[in-house]
Amino acid sequence: MKKVFLFFVVLIAIGPFAHARSSALISGLQAQPLPIEAENIHLKGYRFLNKKGQPNTGRPLLFTHGLVSNYHEFEHMIAEQMALGFDCYAFNFRGHGNEEEKSTVIEYHEGDYSFQKMAEVDFPTMIKTVRQSSGQKVTVIGHSMGGMVPRASIALGLIDPNDLEAMVLLGSPPHLRTKPGGLVSVMEKRLLKRIFSGSGQDPISILDALHELEETMDLIHLINPAYWLTKLGLETHWEILNDVIYMLGIHDTHWSARSRTKFVPKDIMRSFANFQDSYPYEDMKISAPTLYIMGEKDALVKANDIIEAAKSQSSEAGYWLMTLKGVGHVSLVVPGVLKKYQESLQKFLEKPESIGPANETHLVSKCSGLLIGI
Repeated sequence: MKKVFLFFVVLIAIGPFAHARSSALISGLQAQPLPIEAENIHLKGYRFLNKKGQPNTGRPLLFTHGLVSNYHEFEHMIAEQMALGFDCYAFNFRGHGNEEEKSTVIEYHEGDYSFQKMAEVDFPTMIKTVRQSSGQKVTVIGHSMGGMVPRASIALGLIDPNDLEAMVLLGSPPHLRTKPGGLVSVMEKRLLKRIFSGSGQDPISILDALHELEETMDLIHLINPAYWLTKLGLETHWEILNDVIYMLGIHDTHWSARSRTKFVPKDIMRSFANFQDSYPYEDMKISAPTLYIMGEKDALVKANDIIEAAKSQSSEAGYWLMTLKGVGHVSLVVPGVLKKYQESLQKFLEKPESIGPANETHLVSKCSGLLIGI
């Protein structure tokens, strides 16, 4: 139960209570809209531009975001990669994004916003779009759910191995398997009642979900500064909010606000409440070199699970494993943390084919006291 509650807490901790324009980008980052229409879905996305206002001609990178997030969570990482000449793309999965950036189903039928649809339609469509736009194999960088969806697509046989250059998985659960009964058995009845009532396209926010949790509300109130700001009527006081966000390691409250999807369709939450291991992961092999990055303090993903997945899911293309000391789940995309593993990430992105056979490669780097390795 603790794992699930912490998962919800970290999702809201980086500042969805701040209000910002969803279409804004961090200073100096330019992009052109790249909307996709495929199989009853409008997917919203960007192809990013260099200082000359043109796409880069380097290797293409496709960024796939986590649950209740959106492509803005990668802005700082994308800025770094654009400066190095990579051709960067990012899209919102169905039901994610705010206002005009939300990816929406064209004609809704029950279940159309589910995880399964993301794996069957969204990600394969993104890969094809980037492959056609760039003319090159694609490197996927996925955070949390953004690493789960690509592997589900691969497990379903929907991704051509010749389209993948490499994969980078940031704090991504290795499979959909949970304890018997899925997450349903450890979630509050009131929360489940809210999620499973009404239509699957009805919106729900993480804050709505938190208000339905009874046993942990005292803990949430104590450890979530954003709750106290709201309770005291100070949510619009930017100086105070900036101090709170700074303590959490995030220095751009506008970025942290637009990186959260305020409301998602209930279909999505139902998918995560009902997860059964319906994908053939045991037989799946990732054909491309893969970099697994995990936070030592991640309350959602166990390091041992990722290590075992790396061993079983990787092919002869090989893999790297990196553990970031003192880092959690959401913080893997925070600028201050990104700087600590940027050098190692760059080595992988520049020559992923050089990592060797499928055995553990220990990658150790001293970065501001941070230990990267197993």
